[in-house]
Amino acid sequence: ENYAREVMQLFTIGLNLLNADGTSQKDANGKDIPTYSNEDIMSFSRAWTGFQAYSPRGNYEQSSTRMHRNLLDPLHIVADWRDRFPKTNLQGGYIGDGFPLCADLPERMFLRKGAKYRLLGSNPLPELMSDHPDLQLDESTGIKRMILESPSNLWAKLYNEGDFKAVVELDQNLICSGNECDVDTLRTVQVASDPVPIYYEYVAQPCVHQAFYEGGKQIARGDRDWEGTMCADPRLSAASEACGRQGNGGKAFRASLYTGERMTYDTAAARCANMSSELPVLPLDDSVGNDQGFQKYGHCQGDCDDDSDCQGNLVCHQRVGNEAVPGCALSMSLEPLPVVPLDDSVGNNMGGDAYGHCQGDCDADSD
Repeated sequence: ENYAREVMQLFTIGLNLLNADGTSQKDANGKDIPTYSNEDIMSFSRAWTGFQAYSPRGNYEQSSTRMHRNLLDPLHIVADWRDRFPKTNLQGGYIGDGFPLCADLPERMFLRKGAKYRLLGSNPLPELMSDHPDLQLDESTGIKRMILESPSNLWAKLYNEGDFKAVVELDQNLICSGNECDVDTLRTVQVASDPVPIYYEYVAQPCVHQAFYEGGKQIARGDRDWEGTMCADPRLSAASEACGRQGNGGKAFRASLYTGERMTYDTAAARCANMSSELPVLPLDDSVGNDQGFQKYGHCQGDCDDDSDCQGNLVCHQRVGNEAVPGCALSMSLEPLPVVPLDDSVGNNMGGDAYGHCQGDCDADSD
């Protein structure tokens, strides 16, 4: 708060509003009109949260290094320390006025004119965003990269015939190619592999995130979901997908095109549907009508009461207990299920508990 006050009082606008000739402006009672209030100080103080100094570096002289402070480089913002709520300006508006809403930006902004990319060299971790250190590991550990190759127009711009530029800004809109057409946003992309991998980081356009929005979805850190959940705007690329299936110990399946991919809720739902997975399970109830919070239920989704609860031409199947629903896979493996040799014997004597989908030589439903 003290710094927010000093910036206004001592370094910029001073205490009172002034006329063009430098005299103080007066209100109806002849008193000076202050340039800011205590409320402005409070709001501006929140704009100064989250700043942290970089670590010292050894290529410049400093009279003392005992404090281990870098007094040369600008401070950077630590997102977890930053006040996340809207901040007002002195004219009754907000600091973000004049910037577009993130939710209103066209799809695939990373291919639009003006999109920027920063050269990272051989380090796959972004510098302007925070990714898990495990993303530095190689592909043998299961890490999936967003790899651009010919004939991608974006690859051609970034690869630049092997002459890698420190910063690349697109001078025109590009047509997507391959996986570029299926992702909502990018983080880092690999544009070369020989003799060493070369990566670029996508620099997203500044935009305003709304603190309040409709239809919020719960998200959690996949590796530390015990920390709890938080709300996210379903219109934004806020999280990865979590495709739920029965028989997987409560764990989610992934359909990400690269590790750490963020996507909108609609994209996540489509990914899960495309891999024949159930969408997140909705609690069943005995009430009449669609009161689950959805406008219409999708394929294999929800507890419908009649066809009017369903999207498009879908029909409502009234099941008994946990019986299977025609056309809905209640249990499916990411990989093809093991082929069970057929035999001519009678009964289930293959050593298994029961045969699965497309599996075995059954004699009755009990197998």
